[in-house]
Amino acid sequence: MNAFAESQQISSKPTLESTTRAALLVFALEGQRYALPLEIAERVVPAVAVTSISQAPATVLGVINLHGEIVPVISGRKWFGWPERPVRLSDRMIIARMAGRKLALLVDDVIGVAARTGADEVRSNDLLPGLGSLASVVKGNDGLILLHHLDDLGLLARQIQPSQPGTAGTKTS
Repeated sequence: MNAFAESQQISSKPTLESTTRAALLVFALEGQRYALPLEIAERVVPAVAVTSISQAPATVLGVINLHGEIVPVISGRKWFGWPERPVRLSDRMIIARMAGRKLALLVDDVIGVAARTGADEVRSNDLLPGLGSLASVVKGNDGLILLHHLDDLGLLARQIQPSQPGTAGTKTS
């Protein structure tokens, strides 16, 4: 279990290092490291039970009650192309704000915060044009980190509507 991931509130206060380098929140799926900009992450919480909603897109697992706020849950596994598996006690939810909407991204583990500089990063078009949502690859101290465009993820969260009365607990993929 990663001590960093235990219900950490992520500070949005700038530090000397964050003003000179862009910070990333690094997480893992199937051992592959991914990241999202730290500035959009609010906190990391242990995975909790998800209530399914009907007719949600395949990447949407459902919704959770986060301190009285209903928040959609996106499967990091489905979003990034990994096979789905049952939720484990060690899984984490990254609570983030994208496209003006709060969402929870379910991931296998949260590794921590990493700084990046332009020298550490290779844009996807410089590797091979047409790599879809891959924005860049960042050279981290412990290996490569994949950084994806998350605009579509935020737009997806904005389109999610809770199920109508009598349809809770059902989901069409």
